Amino acid sequence: MKRLAILFLPILGLFFGTGCERRDSSRDHSVRFHTAEIRTRTEFSTPDGDLYPALWTAEDRTVRISLNGAAPVEAAVQASDNGRSASFEARFTTGGDESCTFYALSPSVAFRSLSGSEWDYEIPAIQTPGEHSVDPAAMVLAATSSTTEGLPAEVQLPFRHLSAYGLLTLEGLNTDLRSVTVDFSGEHSLTLNTTSTRNIWFGTKPEDLSGKELTFTAKTGSGSYRRSVTFPEGRALEAGKVARFSIDMSQAGFEPDSKSISILAIGNSFSIDGMQY
Repeated sequence: MKRLAILFLPILGLFFGTGCERRDSSRDHSVRFHTAEIRTRTEFSTPDGDLYPALWTAEDRTVRISLNGAAPVEAAVQASDNGRSASFEARFTTGGDESCTFYALSPSVAFRSLSGSEWDYEIPAIQTPGEHSVDPAAMVLAATSSTTEGLPAEVQLPFRHLSAYGLLTLEGLNTDLRSVTVDFSGEHSLTLNTTSTRNIWFGTKPEDLSGKELTFTAKTGSGSYRRSVTFPEGRALEAGKVARFSIDMSQAGFEPDSKSISILAIGNSFSIDGMQY
């Protein structure tokens, strides 16, 4: 079984397809799709060294599937018992023996638009990572099938990762963590709802981090700790790889929460004096 490779970024001590079974051309019929036992989604299982197998889970409800770049339809996910594969079924119409190529995107909620074979997709800015995985909505996959003449009955979909992944640890932070926000040079940010300071998963679009300043803000019950880090040349978040970040927050700036109360007084002018007590 192939697995997702992990890429380590030390910062501050930091086939497509197989042949498709064909049947006689039809203008309108259902197509059954199958995923291969590689590069699947939504939960990384127990790592094998530096490799993180990914599995289909109950969170995978629907995918988007397009025929020849047309408006995609939604198809329900049927995951296998071991989570290593899945299947979908959707109905399509063609004009005869025209060539057919299918494009798929998972999860369906990530879809924004499709231009030719290129997906425009969205990764949530607020994520809730699991103990061993990113937020399911933050793991975005795409697939392109082999091209067939005429509409096939069954199709293999070899998914690949569109998301890049991070595994964040905050050193020197011994307090009740509520969330972590990562600001990417003011261009975009991610808020991670977590109480753990170690191995915090997140997903984002691939990008070059060379020379960029990332600001890490840890929100606690008493206030926020903030630390900015400028990345050296050659650092990047790459699709289908996991970058490990270790940020020392012991010298981070602290900003306490500002708390105030409002009091409604019903009485005479002496009520104002009573507020002082």
